[in-house]
Amino acid sequence: MTRQVSRPASPSGLWAEPSRSWLALVAWLVLLHVILYLRLPTGISPTLHSYLVQPLLWLVTAALAFWFWRRRGEGRLVPGDRWLLPLCALVGALQVGFYVVTGLFRGFGPSPYGSTLQLIALNLWFGAARLLGVELARWYLLTALAKRRAWLGLAAGFLLPWLFQTGLWAFEVLSSPQAALSLTARSLLPAAGENLLACYLALVGGPFAALIYRGVLALFAFLTPALPKLSVLTAALLGIGTPLIGWLLVSARAEQRRKAQAAPAEPVA
Repeated sequence: MTRQVSRPASPSGLWAEPSRSWLALVAWLVLLHVILYLRLPTGISPTLHSYLVQPLLWLVTAALAFWFWRRRGEGRLVPGDRWLLPLCALVGALQVGFYVVTGLFRGFGPSPYGSTLQLIALNLWFGAARLLGVELARWYLLTALAKRRAWLGLAAGFLLPWLFQTGLWAFEVLSSPQAALSLTARSLLPAAGENLLACYLALVGGPFAALIYRGVLALFAFLTPALPKLSVLTAALLGIGTPLIGWLLVSARAEQRRKAQAAPAEPVA
């Protein structure tokens, strides 16, 4: 009588146990979209929901992504290139500089985020929690699917954070072609450019590369009492052009590092 030995399931398949974690994270992010859009649970004041419920949900998102990463053991939290993180901060600062220079010519308007110390502190708390949750989730989706379904990882790593940034409620104001054009130029395109660059930074440098880049932009928005007034065309050009410049800078550095690593070591005399 031949004894049959059961073989363990191969972990290399898309639906293997370690790989299902990306589906769980996507499902959680979709549920989070619904919670934020419907402002669940109901009966909570908008202030409490914005500055307590939402940050806690984003911290849960960050914890989930980190836990899934620990289970897989793939990818690096910190880039191997020690100059990459300062370069990401520089890219964010350059993008802010373009907006400031534009404001010097076109003027500035009041910030919608408030200028009191209490509001600034609350906005920084909210922004930090959201960025941490979004960027850890983005990075995990990109790395988890990089070897199996790269296109799916890029789609999830871009679309879900992009929708979080623009907000589903933004599409409720599309009452005319002019409103659609303004929304596209002032919100959708800049958010798309920012998130595409964040995807690239997460791929080459891990979550903190994208976190630092977007953190500089968030600090400018939350700490500045006046933001530049932008026309529809100017907002679209800056929203697309400045992330493109950032991508050129970071990709040049990544290519330089790749060539340095590929070069043969010189023999020691």
